[in-house]
Formats: sequence, C-alpha cells, structure tokens
Amino acid sequence: MSGEVSAPDDVKYKFAFLHQQTAKFPWIKFKQLVFSTDDILTMAQRLMENSGRELAEEEKRRISRHVSIVFKAFQSDDGISYQELDSTENPDLYQEDDVVEIFIRANSGGTKLGKSDLLFALLAATWDGANEGMEQLLLDLNRQGFAFTRDFVLKTCLTILGHGARYEVQKFRAPGVRDEIESEWDGIAKAILDVLDFVRGKTFIQCDKALPSYLVLIPLIYVRYHYPKAWAGAEGKDSYLLRSSLAGAFSGTPDQLIDDLVKEIRRSGGFNLNEMFGVIRSKNRSLELTEDRVWNMGYGSDHIHLLFNIWYRFNYTPAYENNLPQIDHIFPQSLLRQVKTTNPSTGRMNMMRYRDAERNQLANCMLLTKEENGAGGKGDTPPDQWFVGRRAESTYLRLHLIPEDPALWKLDRFEDFIAERKKLIAEKLKPLFVSAEIQKQEASGISTSSEKGTPSKSLATLIDAGALENGAALTLIYKGRTFTGAARHAGIELPEGVFSPSDAATRCYAQTGSTRPTENGWKVWKTTSGSSLNDLFQAMNGTTGLEWDVA
Repeated sequence: MSGEVSAPDDVKYKFAFLHQQTAKFPWIKFKQLVFSTDDILTMAQRLMENSGRELAEEEKRRISRHVSIVFKAFQSDDGISYQELDSTENPDLYQEDDVVEIFIRANSGGTKLGKSDLLFALLAATWDGANEGMEQLLLDLNRQGFAFTRDFVLKTCLTILGHGARYEVQKFRAPGVRDEIESEWDGIAKAILDVLDFVRGKTFIQCDKALPSYLVLIPLIYVRYHYPKAWAGAEGKDSYLLRSSLAGAFSGTPDQLIDDLVKEIRRSGGFNLNEMFGVIRSKNRSLELTEDRVWNMGYGSDHIHLLFNIWYRFNYTPAYENNLPQIDHIFPQSLLRQVKTTNPSTGRMNMMRYRDAERNQLANCMLLTKEENGAGGKGDTPPDQWFVGRRAESTYLRLHLIPEDPALWKLDRFEDFIAERKKLIAEKLKPLFVSAEIQKQEASGISTSSEKGTPSKSLATLIDAGALENGAALTLIYKGRTFTGAARHAGIELPEGVFSPSDAATRCYAQTGSTRPTENGWKVWKTTSGSSLNDLFQAMNGTTGLEWDVA
C-alpha cells in the first residue's frame, strides 16, 4: 500500500490472486475499484472504514491517492494519451516533416513504418498503380541478390525529376510532383534497371554485400535517364563506381554531394569521370585507396565483400541467399585466443596475445563457398590441417593468395604468415591502389597518361617545355569580372595560395557568389595572348582536342 519502490524488483504496487476469505486489509479486491460507481472520495472513505483498525493520517492519504490513480487509469476517458499538434495560431510551430517524425517515433512499438512508407502513401493516394509498380520494380531489382528499397527508389525519383535528393514531405505534396512521378515511372524504372545491368555486367559488384552504399548509383541513373546517348559512350563509369565505393565517398548523408554531382552532369551534358571526381573531392570526401586503407577492411568491414568480389571473381549470386560465399578466418579465432603473452603487470603468461584487430585483419580472411564453410567444412580447422590434398595445390593456394610454404601454416608462425600474405595481397590489388604521387598529382590538377611518350598534363610540363613562362600572367573572366593569377610549377598562384587550374577557377567563381562546384580550369584560364592552357598543351604536344584533364 505504500506506493514506494521496494527492492529487489522495484515493485510499487502488488497484485495477487487470493481467496476472498483470506484476503484481508491492506489487500483490496481490485474489481471493486475498477467497476465501482462511487466517486473517488466515497470509495476511499469506504476502504478506510473497512480497514478494521485505526489508520494514521499518512495511510489515509495513501488510500485516497491510490484510489485516484486506479480511477484515472481504468475509468477516465483519458486512457489514450495524446498531444494535439495545432499550428493554427503559430503556423511555424510544426512542419510536415516534424509530424512525420513524431508519427514514426510514436509508432515504433507497432509495425515499423519509415519515412519512405509515409511518403509512398502520399504517392499511392493519387496513383492507383503505385503499389503494383513499386513491388514489380523491387522484385526485378532484387532477384539477383541485391536489396534495393522503396526509400532508394523514391530518392532516385526526386533526384531525376529535379527536386533534389533530400527527403521532404513538402516535395511529395507540391503540385504536380506525384503526377510527374506517375507519368515518368516507366522511364525511371528502365533507367534504374539498365544501370543495375551495367553494374552486374561491367563491375565485380554482384550482390548486396558488395555494395556499401546504393546511393552511389543515383548519379549514374541520372545520366542514363537524361542523357542516354552520353551514357552509352561514357568512359570511366566502372572506375567511378568501384573507387567511390571502396573509398566510402558516399558514406554518411551524401544528399548534397548527389545534388552537386547532378549539377555537374547537367553542366557537362553527360558523364565526365574527372569532373565527377572533382566534385567529390570538393566536398572533402576521399577517393584515395591506399594500402593502409585496404588493411583496415577486415572481418566485418562494410567494404570487404566488394574487395573480395574484385579479388575472387566467382559466382557471388546463388539462387538461395544462405548459399552466399562466406568470409572465414584462416587462423581460427578460437585458436588465436588461446595464444598468451606475458602480462606486464603480473609477469604471468595470462594475457591474450592477439586482439580483435589482429585476428580479424584482412590478411587473416579468405572467401569460402558455402560447401567449404558449412557443416563438416573448415570451421575451426587450423590452416596446416585445412590446406591438404587438393587444397594444398598451387591453384587453390594462389586463388586465396596463401603463402605456399607449409611452415608458415603453423600457429607459432602466425605473424610471419600475415607478413607474407600481405605481400601477395598488395601485389594482387596493386592496380586498385593510388600511390602517394598520384594522389598529389590528382589533387593539384595533374593528369597522368598511360601512353608512352605522352607528357603529363601539368603547368610544370608547360613551363619546363618553354610553352609558358614561370610567373606568366593568367586571366579568367566570369560574370563580367576579371581575375588574375600567375603560372607556377605547382599550379596557379592566387593571393591566398597556389591551386590547380580547376580549383583556382572555382575559388574565383565563389567571389561572385557562385556555388558552382567544378570547372575545367585548363579551358578558362588564358594567357595575355588569349590562348587557354589547354591550347598551349595541345600545341606543345602536337594534338587537338585533348580532354583528359582532371579536376
């Protein structure tokens, strides 16, 4: 009767099934309270009179308080608590997105509904075929082991139709938007499916696990939808997809990045790999895949399946999802946990030698088929017992990049095994790595060429060849304003520093209030004679129309 929290179970009120003859005060028959027609004061007074003893004032107050609680919970019309969202007097009090967010949070205990479900409900309210169209598209997209969602499709629709990538209720309530999605649905669906066909056919991304972020596809879908001819002839789409995915360029919330990439696509009228990379870098998102970054892609990493797709290149899309290839530890975790080292505090050999980072590192991971890693498969088998028979042959070992010296397969040679396998992995993935020199060149607007005898495209090349003087004046005209800079080996010198031609151009544009994210600086910076940097490079190289500039 106390109403106070009591140990050990933090119980405030007790309920029990008791025989009527043995249930004495302070036990009360709960039914009498819930279905009573008395008011609170009358019911409380009756309980006090039937207590069979003199009650203290504090006990009387508790009885009155508890009767009030029961009446309020079981007899009041306020059993369902709610807050009225009324913005009549203050229109800015609640926005539609606020109401959606409140609904999602309040509904979290029932059938989970996300924002996309509610936005799609708005679309379906005016389009009878919305559910059927969406379900069929998702079925077609996901039949090969992917996990496209309604959320992705709606975001893609907004982006393609020029409404921006960010989710907002007001976009779906704006006049004409839902009608526009309905009328363009077939074209949008075909663009999404075509891009997926490209992904599966031209890259090593073969299933959901190998695609860390689906949002990287939206700019490609935009190109396919608006510029189908440019899409067919565009080069570097696979490089954009793989490099952006491996480097995690679309992690977090990339809505603004998607919008900026779309602006660049509209500006160029298609897909230009260097300009796309320039936009990504302008948002301080990395594109550099170095060895150090790869070694961080261990067991459980979002990117390890993509890396293994590129590495192994075998069937990653079985008919049954549970038959997907599985990532396994070469030296089993259970075995490595048993290895102890000296505890510096006690001097005893009781401290685990190999922590999670060492056990789960990429060099201790391999990709096995379901049959190899299923029941009766590798499991906790140590490498010196696993690499036997057919699995000890060079073909199998080379596929998995396993050092072929059996002595390295022993537990006490774990660290030597890791060192040797890292060398094999680095050699295998070498084409993916971006060296420090290439990073520096790309960041400063220099492009490298694989053609023998073709010079790199840089101001240093022009200056060293005598095509441009060191310190020569360069001008750029934009929106009626003239900007000046000086040619230097490292780039174009502005008052605030030295930058690549493209970066220098966008910095000047920003002074006019422009938010344009990219520009081909080689075309817009000109000498006093009126020649662009691109003109000088073409003349020096004896070519015309070179277009392999980087941002």
